[in-house]
Amino acid sequence: MCDLYKETNQDEKFIALNEDYVTLVDQDERSRKVVADKLLNSLYDKQLESEVTEQKNSQIIAWLIAFSLSLVIILIWYIYNKKQNQKKFEAFIHDLNNKTIDKVDTSEADNSKRYISEEKEKSIMQSLKDLENAQFYLDENISLTGLSSKIGVNQRYLTYVIKQHLAPDFATYINELRINYIVHCIKSDPKFLLYKISYLAQYCGFASHSRFSINFKKITGTTPSAFINYVKEENEKMKKES
Repeated sequence: MCDLYKETNQDEKFIALNEDYVTLVDQDERSRKVVADKLLNSLYDKQLESEVTEQKNSQIIAWLIAFSLSLVIILIWYIYNKKQNQKKFEAFIHDLNNKTIDKVDTSEADNSKRYISEEKEKSIMQSLKDLENAQFYLDENISLTGLSSKIGVNQRYLTYVIKQHLAPDFATYINELRINYIVHCIKSDPKFLLYKISYLAQYCGFASHSRFSINFKKITGTTPSAFINYVKEENEKMKKES
């Protein structure tokens, strides 16, 4: 058509038609560019979404691996701790069944390293034994100051003797006496198998249930409830054997 207008000298129509043609071509190019841009943007968005998803998945996998490792470590620690407590409990029961009361021989200590005289040390030890026999440790308000007053000795001397012969410190010494006492009660008197843990704690001088349970497991390797069940099972075995 453009050629016809050109040959017949219809310049105005030729120019108008040519302008329309150029406009159409321009519009077509713009449309193609818009479509191409949308396609590229869509591909970019998908790629970005894929990268974000991959990053999230990597983070989830890393978290799951770390969580699994933590569980494995906790499980290993739990098994190890359980075995150690079992060994401690077995050793405690063995010592309990074969326990003998021996008089501590303070003469074996190196005199050059003595903080107090041998005579004073023996005197304090004897006073402690007498007070143990009187079950002084059942008093929940007993303190180092109160005990030293009962014995009539300097607190530093008393602390020294306890550390040298009985326990690392005063609190451990008292707690061990209390736990050993209640263990003996549970083993020797069936009625203690029926008491609540809170009552047992109070009975042997502890001010709270939690402190009693913590110290019981620390010293025996097991909980008060587990120990009571153990004694019940042992009593049942003895009944069947007899």
